[in-house]
Amino acid sequence: MPEVENADAPPASAGPGEATDATPPGDAADTRDDSDDRPRGPMIEGGREAVVIGATIDGFAAAILMAKAGVDVVLVENDLRLVPNEPRVPASGFAQDLEDAPLSNLDPHLVKDLGLSRRGLSFADRRLQTVYLLSDGAAYRSDGDLPGLADLELTASAEADAETTAAERQDAQEGGAPVEGEEAPRTGSALSAEDRRTCAAFMERLVDAAAAAEAIVAGDAPEKARSQPRAHASDDGARLLTASLEEYLASGGLHSVFRDVLAAEASLVSATRPDAPLSAGALALRLFGVSLGRRGALAFPKGGVRGLSAALRRSAQAAGVDIRPVGAIDRLLIERDRIEGVSFSDGGQIRAPVVVDASSARQAFLDHVGRRALDIDCGFRWERQSPSIGALRASVAFNPNDGDARRGGVDERPRYVVAPTLSETLAAHAAVAGGKEARQTVAEALFVNDRIAGSAPKGGAAITVRCAPFPRPGEEADEAWRSAAERAIKEALGRIDPSLPGRVAGMAYDWTPLADPAAIEAANARLASAGSGVIGHYFCGREAQLGVAMSGRAGRLAAARAIAFAKERRR
Repeated sequence: MPEVENADAPPASAGPGEATDATPPGDAADTRDDSDDRPRGPMIEGGREAVVIGATIDGFAAAILMAKAGVDVVLVENDLRLVPNEPRVPASGFAQDLEDAPLSNLDPHLVKDLGLSRRGLSFADRRLQTVYLLSDGAAYRSDGDLPGLADLELTASAEADAETTAAERQDAQEGGAPVEGEEAPRTGSALSAEDRRTCAAFMERLVDAAAAAEAIVAGDAPEKARSQPRAHASDDGARLLTASLEEYLASGGLHSVFRDVLAAEASLVSATRPDAPLSAGALALRLFGVSLGRRGALAFPKGGVRGLSAALRRSAQAAGVDIRPVGAIDRLLIERDRIEGVSFSDGGQIRAPVVVDASSARQAFLDHVGRRALDIDCGFRWERQSPSIGALRASVAFNPNDGDARRGGVDERPRYVVAPTLSETLAAHAAVAGGKEARQTVAEALFVNDRIAGSAPKGGAAITVRCAPFPRPGEEADEAWRSAAERAIKEALGRIDPSLPGRVAGMAYDWTPLADPAAIEAANARLASAGSGVIGHYFCGREAQLGVAMSGRAGRLAAARAIAFAKERRR
């Protein structure tokens, strides 16, 4: 590996106002002559043990755990954080964050280790109920734990909406041919005892397979497989990672209701077509880890992601982490293949032998470390193009002072999932991949006005929506993309209640990537976690974790490695 020259290293004799490794920054500041009004250069601060880049959940987790282990840590806040400084304003009087979404993978052990409950983290919902809205107009309610899918309760029959559903289907197909292989309209009805037994057995196998798959991608399959209750769990885990979702669901003999619901949950996690190899791994990603101790459950923090961010910040401050708002990162300072610190765009530096980077892999490796310090394979891996298919996410506002009619008297407690038929989901992926607008996307919606204080004025309602699959916008989202986005959002709202689209006061939206297949996610995570090869450099960005759900595990792993390195240096 070639040596990277550090052109910004401080001179042997530091000038007035500059801190070196031998001079604490506070002492250096005290030596300044206030009567000297000559321009002063940027601060060069030395003597720190570690710098963490990025105020993400993994960045905070790494910084807190390192500080609790006795490492002197500076966490630099650039534009990389859990939520922006200010929330979006979809309409006057509303304030919402597009990052708000149910949590599926927040490790309870990490919550305890970081002390988040003591620092204000609480939950508006520890187990979100879900209402699945099917294409035929039927609605089924779940208690919120995906492994308990067999207990779905029919809450609305398709018969009441048969005429509306038929008219909507006719409108959707007007001027175009039906989707190839599309299923005939169904009528919602109570699921039979045999349907439920079949689903319960399938979900039991799926949960075991997901646990085995998690062990496989973590690299400890033999040990974990022996702990599985089923003898062939490891083989089932491998099959879950490699099969297509369509094939995997068909093998279970499931009623179409269960099949469509699972396909919808998978589509909210991964952008991979359900008929493509490896796509069944999306179910593994949905079931990886636990949410507050329950696999497959969903929770929502009080105050949303901003409430989680505030608890992380308070915990970091209590642990002694030095949190610094900074400008852009220029590059890492590297000498003889060793980390020496971080250089900022204003010319300032923080000198430290350890850097933990929570940026994207492209930023962390190609921009911060630099191509000259990377081997060819590592550099090539992170040069890849950004994904073109992901999810549309939106914050939608409904005006106050309109009584219950403002949103049709809809129940605001559950999470809503619009679950098209599997063939409709396949058609949506084909349309988006071909550059066309999907007729029907999977959608997830959650009212947040009673879960996030200040998100809506008194009497108003605020809802967060995600639609997938959805194409990535260009550099500047054009009118056609924005129109398609608003149609998709209103279509999802209309499935919850027909009156909702006409009562929207405003909306804000953007696009976010979804996960690759679990097998590819695992390969990327192993490569990213291995780091750049530069001594003292550790990575805990998005690519070091499995899936897009916030878990903090990448930060924990990076912290463990950084702590071991820091302790070794002290000997």
